[in-house]
Amino acid sequence: MTRDQASRRGDIYLRNLPGHLVHIKHYDPDGEVIYDLDWQHFEGEFMRSRIMARKATWVDSSWRLERGKSWFFRKDSTIFVQFRQRIFYDLGFGPSDLMKVRTDPEEMGYWQLKDFVKRLRSMGGDPHKWDVELAFKVSMPWTCAIVVLLGVPIAARYRRSGVSLSFGIGLLISFIYFGFQQVGRIMGYNSMVEPGAAAWMGNIVFLILGAFLYWRVRK
Repeated sequence: MTRDQASRRGDIYLRNLPGHLVHIKHYDPDGEVIYDLDWQHFEGEFMRSRIMARKATWVDSSWRLERGKSWFFRKDSTIFVQFRQRIFYDLGFGPSDLMKVRTDPEEMGYWQLKDFVKRLRSMGGDPHKWDVELAFKVSMPWTCAIVVLLGVPIAARYRRSGVSLSFGIGLLISFIYFGFQQVGRIMGYNSMVEPGAAAWMGNIVFLILGAFLYWRVRK
């Protein structure tokens, strides 16, 4: 990998202003250059305009777009313009926004991520990974309850063997449980299972195991 390649950030998704959705394939922070820009402006569910460019350079507080296309959508017509070079002052973001943007889905709330997935799908992007993370945001809150369900019968069954043994067995099962969830996440990322199945398979398996252990202790 060259120094130039190492300094680039890839696949940036930005929503800096309401109704704005930006996808950047690569960004070079040293030269403040964007490669493959896709900028969209929505009003509600309706796309008002879209700008795509192979290259955009930050010059004098504006973006200089090169080899681009723009669409302006009206209710009864569409205006299409193709350009070799054009200056834009009102795209709603600058280099500082690109440096601090975070694309990790785990840092988004459920509704924010859900809206983001919807917008991404509308612009022709692939939201599969984000669909998996969205499903995990629903399933993860159940983790604590399932861990408790597993821990209670284990503690009751091995209470005469000492605290250390009970704690060790419980810790081992917890590690297996979380490992099972990570396997599900990887399977979801690789489209081996549906996002919902990837997120819930660990919960379902260990919920059944916890219920079985609880039943055995009571019996």
